[in-house]
Amino acid sequence: MPVPVEVQYPLLLKIISFDHNFNSKIHNNIIIIGIIYQERNINSKDCAENLLDAAENSPIKTAFGKQVILEMINISNAAEGLRKLNSGEYSILYIAPLRAFELSKITSIAENQKILTFTGVPKYVNEGISVGIDIQSDKPRIVINLTSALSAGCDFHPQLLKISRIVQ
Repeated sequence: MPVPVEVQYPLLLKIISFDHNFNSKIHNNIIIIGIIYQERNINSKDCAENLLDAAENSPIKTAFGKQVILEMINISNAAEGLRKLNSGEYSILYIAPLRAFELSKITSIAENQKILTFTGVPKYVNEGISVGIDIQSDKPRIVINLTSALSAGCDFHPQLLKISRIVQ
């Protein structure tokens, strides 16, 4: 991942403020971010744990006036992990680096439930994840898969789209 999760986390919270439809993704007055990772994949597990630490150490604890909670979702057992994704409680799914996993299984659930998907692995955006963070000229660059974002019910402000790299 070209951008550390300590940088990604506040960017994620800023990006959602540009989604005119994000309020419809909030359930029970709490924003729950599911962190999808694989327990036995050290890069995946480290990313998930580092994101939890980044959120815990961040001064930002709310978005849209709602508490933000992060929850790890181990998909090493794909059936169990995917069943958890179908619970309807998640506003955002953060996808850590995964090995030998079909992202389409995650994106189809996210689209059906109108969940924003986010990643620090830029190539995943080309594979259907809605928003990612890449690096350009030593600075973070937002990458948006417009087709996926629209399918997940996002309506991003034109200002965000203007400063982002758009993929279809």
